[in-house]
Amino acid sequence: MGVDNMAGISNDINLVMFYSKMLFTSTILFNLVTVKKYSYMKLRNLIIFSILVLMNSCSTQLTTLPNGKQVDKRFVGTWTGSENGQQIDGMSKSWEMKRFEDGTFILDFTYTQFGESKNLQETGNWWIENGKFNEFHDESGKTDVYQYEIINKNQIGKSICEGRAKLD
Repeated sequence: MGVDNMAGISNDINLVMFYSKMLFTSTILFNLVTVKKYSYMKLRNLIIFSILVLMNSCSTQLTTLPNGKQVDKRFVGTWTGSENGQQIDGMSKSWEMKRFEDGTFILDFTYTQFGESKNLQETGNWWIENGKFNEFHDESGKTDVYQYEIINKNQIGKSICEGRAKLD
């Protein structure tokens, strides 16, 4: 009987060990499934967030004004520039352009030639149309139209397409 009893104890120990292993294995499997599920959710959220950021950064940032014209918010702010002898030999120019969200601008020029400086201020409206930058000057009643490229948030490259075209 002692042998049978030992065999019974041995079987009981084996049974306990078997259930312990099953419990341990199921715990590990449960943890793996939970981790996978958690990782999947994190990955899904990361992908969704990345797509939203990419879509926002690729947007043109055009806003339609009450008059129906569109402005690109990247042009809003104060912009400065200068040139020396590029249009008129011996004349240097500098300017400060303030563009506002409502599509208006104030342009301050300083011209220097032969040691004499002159200041001039112009006002007008600006907008984007057919992928081109338009600048209507109140003083002349004419519009300059430019091709443009956003280089970065601090630089815009422009080249004139149609200078001082009469606005219909």
